[in-house]
Amino acid sequence: MFQFKNGRFYANVACRREPHTLSFAIPEGCWIENQPVIVSSHFIPLYSPDQEVYIDLWAEAEDEEDFREALEESTREDGNQCLEGPDAVAVNGLEGYSAIYEGGSELFYEVVLDVRKYGMVDKTEDTEISCARLVVHTGKDKDIRDVVASETVQAALHGIRVD
Repeated sequence: MFQFKNGRFYANVACRREPHTLSFAIPEGCWIENQPVIVSSHFIPLYSPDQEVYIDLWAEAEDEEDFREALEESTREDGNQCLEGPDAVAVNGLEGYSAIYEGGSELFYEVVLDVRKYGMVDKTEDTEISCARLVVHTGKDKDIRDVVASETVQAALHGIRVD
């Protein structure tokens, strides 16, 4: 579940240590998908302003110890083919990994950012929020690197932060 305030969406978290919160900024002009294929209280499903690119923003309770390894595995599951990465990334002081892969008729860009050090817990389910994730989906008719470099995707990625 997310709360909207001050122009940002805040994950429904409490902190076991110092008070921190995980939040996401929605890029200008994006559409919120109100009938997503996956229904979860842990993500915000978006479409780009032109509705050509799908963007998922997640506050997740992943059990994985090694996010690089987990991302590497996900780029190969269900017949997916990894095209690039996983590569180390840092966004607003959060460290993690990114990868580009293809699956079915789509291309994907995925970023997993480790937030375990903040000790955030989902208030509803009492599970630890371990990562913030951005997943971008688009058709194979697009150049995924151009999509990733777009203002919308960059705004969504750099809008992820822990305060």
